[in-house]
Amino acid sequence: MTQIPIEARRELAKKSGIGDAYLYQVLTGRKPASPELCIVLERESRRVITCEELRPDVDWAYLRGTAKAATTEQGVGNA
Repeated sequence: MTQIPIEARRELAKKSGIGDAYLYQVLTGRKPASPELCIVLERESRRVITCEELRPDVDWAYLRGTAKAATTEQGVGNA
């Protein structure tokens, strides 16, 4: 997990609208971040923290549009 100095973490928590203690728990993996919070933290940290880092269980590549598209030959999109 990305190490963030305490003052920067406090500022990030403030910008993100969450408490510093909760942010610490999210960053250390003690509490899961919602997908929405992941997006806020990535944006407010200027990608120092990424959604993929916080929630590797979410298919961020699909949501970002960076996943390989399935072809109709694979049966996807056929009616």
